[in-house]
Amino acid sequence: MLGFLLRIFIYGAAWLGLTAGALDSWQIGLPFIAASVYVDYQLSRPADIRWSPGAWLIYALYFFRFSMTGGLDVLRRIYHPRLPLNPGMVAYPLKLSSPSARKLFVCTVSLLPGTLSVQLAKRDLTIHVLNTDGPYRRELDIIQDRVAVLFHPHPLPDQAGRS
Repeated sequence: MLGFLLRIFIYGAAWLGLTAGALDSWQIGLPFIAASVYVDYQLSRPADIRWSPGAWLIYALYFFRFSMTGGLDVLRRIYHPRLPLNPGMVAYPLKLSSPSARKLFVCTVSLLPGTLSVQLAKRDLTIHVLNTDGPYRRELDIIQDRVAVLFHPHPLPDQAGRS
């Protein structure tokens, strides 16, 4: 119920911002808010999400860290063309079972500099990387572990030694 009310609040605030607070716009806005909440629920069911502020904060810190280091790596490759560049497609095995967790992982990989999600299959994700010889797999393991903590109450089968 809290998720439902939160979504109504978010979409209502967005409508209020888009219309600059015009009160006469609510007759059009209310149906759009209702439709937005409905579509949002259909696209991402909130039942499989663990709302732990600490876990989300840790995920955000890892995302920020990999965004900065990846961005700096891409920047270095632009100005120092002799750095190793071996682009290619790689298959990365997925351990995430929740559809929402898989979607977040795919989007996270695509948002990080130097990687791009290409194709999601049942058991793996095809990713384009700038350097197939680089440490991309270790970084993807860490990201997948962080996403898993958000969606799975227990660690994944071979997650014991990674952090």
